[in-house]
Amino acid sequence: FFKVDFVQYLLRCDSFFDKEAGPFDAMRQIFTTIRECVGNGCHIMGCGAHIGIGTGYVDSRRTGIDIHNYWPHICMCTKSFGVQYACNRKVYQNDVDYRIVRGYGTSKESYPNVLNPAWNALKDSKSISWCAGNIFNLNEAKTWCALVLAAGSSIFLGDRLSMLNDSGRDLVRRVVKHADFEIAVPSDLTSADAYTEWRAPQSGRIYVINWTEKEKAISVEADGSYIDIMTDKIYNSNEGKIEIFLESHEGVALKKA
Repeated sequence: FFKVDFVQYLLRCDSFFDKEAGPFDAMRQIFTTIRECVGNGCHIMGCGAHIGIGTGYVDSRRTGIDIHNYWPHICMCTKSFGVQYACNRKVYQNDVDYRIVRGYGTSKESYPNVLNPAWNALKDSKSISWCAGNIFNLNEAKTWCALVLAAGSSIFLGDRLSMLNDSGRDLVRRVVKHADFEIAVPSDLTSADAYTEWRAPQSGRIYVINWTEKEKAISVEADGSYIDIMTDKIYNSNEGKIEIFLESHEGVALKKA
């Protein structure tokens, strides 16, 4: 497995040794050369590789921004891979970034993050998105797990497992156990609630997210009984609908019971 990072910086180049080549030509040449070196039996992941390089140059591709254990990163990552769900396994394998769960409800560490002066400076700049707000709570960790499953993405574990508490390790086990890599389709991408509901057509899984800052009841169409992968809670349908009560930033991953 070879991860090639920061490829997007080629898009900032004005010219190359080959005066007829542009940034996308350079990307294709880079990955062609890497493939020749590592062989067809290896997996190449392009992190920052643009979709414009076309099919066949990378096996998987990062769909967007880095995940960090802050809620705004979940929002940004989801918007990126949500609009690219149709590319998954057709153009390349989607990579939505690490499946992380560490936070104050899931970690044994007093500060469940890397102390990085550059990140701290960016955080102190009062950014409304990058490393902004509070570190993951348990609901937010569960939601990111549900979204990684819904994306049908590659799954990389990004926590120090020895430093997770029982709740954190439980989430890791559940994601690994229930990963079926089926791509769930988000609800109408043109609506304000575009990413509230995702459905996997073959397995019938339903993923539901409360993106708001308040508790919310969400009704989804479904028949029969479902179990939440993250908690084992049972939901039964009534007249073709399931009523789900979710706390702020909480998500569920429902499979047929």
